[in-house]
This record gives sequence, structure tokens and C-alpha cells, in this order.
Amino acid sequence: MSGLEQVYDAPESEINMSSKFLAIYLLLAFLSHGTCSYMATTASGWDDHDFFRHCPPSRCSKDGPEIRFPHRLESSNTSSACRASCARLACSGQDTILHHPILGPCKVTSIDYKEAVINIIHLLPFPCPLQKLMVDSLPPDDYHGCNLYRRIPAKIVSCSKEFTPSGTSPVPYELDHLQNAAENIFGPISCLSGTGQYFSYLVHAQLYMYLLPLDCRIVSRGSIPIPGSDSCSGPTFKEKAEKFINFAETTVSWGSFQDGVLDNCMACERQKQLCAFSSRRNQTFCTSHGNHHDHKTWDFSKIFARIDIVYELIETASIRLPYGFL
Repeated sequence: MSGLEQVYDAPESEINMSSKFLAIYLLLAFLSHGTCSYMATTASGWDDHDFFRHCPPSRCSKDGPEIRFPHRLESSNTSSACRASCARLACSGQDTILHHPILGPCKVTSIDYKEAVINIIHLLPFPCPLQKLMVDSLPPDDYHGCNLYRRIPAKIVSCSKEFTPSGTSPVPYELDHLQNAAENIFGPISCLSGTGQYFSYLVHAQLYMYLLPLDCRIVSRGSIPIPGSDSCSGPTFKEKAEKFINFAETTVSWGSFQDGVLDNCMACERQKQLCAFSSRRNQTFCTSHGNHHDHKTWDFSKIFARIDIVYELIETASIRLPYGFL
């Protein structure tokens, strides 16, 4: 037999060793292919079931409100895609802080995901927060399309005598909330009033002046934005102003009247599910799985068991390897 036709007849032990090397090589190639496919899938976009692995809920303290989609803590290392609301939330020590576009930093006491509202306490100077809020002009009420920008314009009036607001006024239908003077005047405000010399009141800026006593005059240079919006069914202007001036808890909405995402999230929460976002489908979806995630781990006992299986298959097929293959 010529040299070209000669096949090296390797010892049995050498063949067994080569077969084992081949088994390991084939299995590792299979595993690495699966890993690369998984990484490529993750890089191109999150799978729906991976959403809360990339956007996990968080808190600023053990007893603080949970921050989850559509919210995101600004101090977190998560993607900006983990937030869909206009609320800017951050931690300050153990406190959760909302950066309100009008009030500035506010302490968050609770978050209601079903109603898309946040309960806050503003951190404006004590005891007179009103003086810090005076502005020459207010932006349009639908500024940024975010409900956090909704506010009621107010004025400070000074009167020589203390009075109890009363009286009604005929107004157009869309201004029904302004009919009752008692619901749109708050005061007197002690921190702005002189000792028996004059009395200051906070008045809805659209209220007709003839509902006030003749000795009252407007003293604020600009408008004062009171967070919230006019509503015939909700709290009155007086109630909102009283909470604000007394540093009481105030409810603000983070909803957007231009985006259906937040409405969808409210629907999920009301069904006792969590709201998530699919980057591939570019839409929200409801899920009952929030903190349970599938992590890819290696079980080496199973890996070695598979090596034995592949080795047995190679032996059964009577594969003889050329010398020097491995």
C-alpha cells in the first residue's frame, strides 16, 4: 500500500481521547452558538418577558413609594426607555423627590398608578410659599402636554377689613366653577397680612372683582400658579389653595392628554397587573410578572452529562479519526 493510501492505525486509547475532544468541541460550539444568539436578540431589542429585568422597580427607601414604569428614577442606571411619564423623580437621602415644573422639588408621599396621581408636599420657604411663586406671566395651560403643568392662576388682594366671602355671579357655562365666591377666595393669609392694618386673600384670577368688598385691591404684580386644574366635581380653588399654603399634602396628576401610553398603563393597574413596554412592537402591554425573571445560568453537571452522551454517540457510530485531527 502506497504512502498516500496508508491510514494510520492509532491505538485505541488515542482514538478514545480524540473522540472525547471532539465531543467537547461539538458541545461547546453548540452552547456558544446559543449564547451568541441570545446576546444578539437582547442587543437588537428587549423581549417582552425581559422588560422588568432591564427596567426593575426601585425605591429610595424601604418604606418609600415604589417607582416603576411608566416612571423611572433619574439616578438609576436604567435606559431612558424605562420612562413614559413626564414626572422627573429622584432620591434625596431616604426621600423620593418630584421635580415639579412649577413648585420645584417636592417630597413624594405616595404614588397611585391606577389614577395616575402623585401625592406631594412642596418644599417652598416656610411660612409664606406664595411669594416665591409670583411670576409675571404663565405659560399656556397645555404647556408640554403634561398635566403636571396644569395650574390655576391666582392673585393676592389686600383689604382694609376682614370679610367672609359670599355671593354668586352669573358666568358663562364653561366658568361655572367661578359662580360661588366662597369657593374661589381663601384667607385671610396671616403671613401676608398686617397686624390689624390690612388683610390679604388669595383669589382665583378669573373671579369677578365686584364679588369682593370695595376696599379690596390687587397687590400681586403677577400671577401665582396653584397646582391643579379647575373642575366642578373635584376640590375647589379654596381647598387647593388652603392645602398649598398650609404645607399640606397635595395631589397632582402626571398624566398626559396627548399620549395614550399612560391611559393604557392605568388600565393595566386597574386590572391588578403591571404595565410594561414592548420596544419591538412600540406599544404598552399588561403583565402579571414583575419581579420574576429568567436568567441564563450554566449548570455544569448537565454540561458534563451531555458530553458523555455525545461521546457515546460518537463511539456508537464507530468514528475513526485521522491521526493529527485534533
